[in-house]
Amino acid sequence: MTATIEEGEVFALAGASMEEWLGFVGLHAAPWRFVSTPSPFVSAERSPSARAQSTSRRRASKRCGVEIRMSFPNTTTRMLLVADLEGAVLESEDLAKDKQRAEFDKYWTEKQRGPKESGRGNSSVLAYLTNASIREFFAISRRAQLMRPNYLIAEGGTLVYKLFDEQGVEPGFELDQEWQRRAGMNWDIDKIVSFVIPALKEEGVDVTRLPERQNEFRVSYQLPLSKSSSQLISKALATVGFGLAEQGVLTNFQVCERTGLLDIESFGVGRGQALWFLRESLGIQRDCVLAACGSMEHNEILFLGGRSFAVATGNAESALVTEMQLDESPLFYYATKAFCGGILEGLSRFGFREQACSTFR
Repeated sequence: MTATIEEGEVFALAGASMEEWLGFVGLHAAPWRFVSTPSPFVSAERSPSARAQSTSRRRASKRCGVEIRMSFPNTTTRMLLVADLEGAVLESEDLAKDKQRAEFDKYWTEKQRGPKESGRGNSSVLAYLTNASIREFFAISRRAQLMRPNYLIAEGGTLVYKLFDEQGVEPGFELDQEWQRRAGMNWDIDKIVSFVIPALKEEGVDVTRLPERQNEFRVSYQLPLSKSSSQLISKALATVGFGLAEQGVLTNFQVCERTGLLDIESFGVGRGQALWFLRESLGIQRDCVLAACGSMEHNEILFLGGRSFAVATGNAESALVTEMQLDESPLFYYATKAFCGGILEGLSRFGFREQACSTFR
């Protein structure tokens, strides 16, 4: 029997840095997990050539007694792809002009269902992530002739919809009931609405409620934009958060400094949490997941999605690329092509798709 060891513990036991470990076993971009083992040497379950360690490497590894096991995706792997709709998918709402999206749609249809609807696909799962509501998504979908995803993570990760009718004129989506159950734990929207404005006013901060942004797991407010009040607001929000927790309501506060928008969300929701939820509920391993992102506000799917594969499309905001570079994870890839071209590039990079010369430039 093997017992899982956290990455940091393994590096400490081995007396080596992450970079030294990666160089030692010849790993590149695949996820890894470390397990204790009575084996006196380190092996990477990758290929016969990768497993064949040199004598000197075996001697060097005897001191650690740790085995590294890895699994590598391939073109037949059933996978979960979570894509930032506005930042990584929609380069143009005119499908005739968006050749990269047309190529991606063709590839994904064959991956799911097999060539020419042969039924030999692997039932891979596609999820779009968007700030739009379900109604706004329907409008975008009609205009842009979007391929229908299996799941829609809507309104900034607060709601998760699943597709139940592929044949209807409108995409048939329904709220995922398990997500609703989890998100509703320790959440009481009535308590928030009645508590927040008076509590903030008592702390010297006047806010305006924005009911048009509210949904089952989010309440929104407009904060004052004065920079001089930023410290006051931070202190006031901390006080309000503690006050709600004392009433049994657990929340996340999302603040946009540029617009002064405050979203109070259920503690159980978010972009990264939604990716994690889908992976868990679908029974898909983390090394069979790819997150594709182009906008900084959706960066949670890269960092909180269970440390899966991630690609920043070629059009990604500079702040997102900088944050990924600071992380220095071998699971991250920076595509040269923008939008769907970058997604296809990432799929090839991590082994989900065969390397192929694109038909467009």
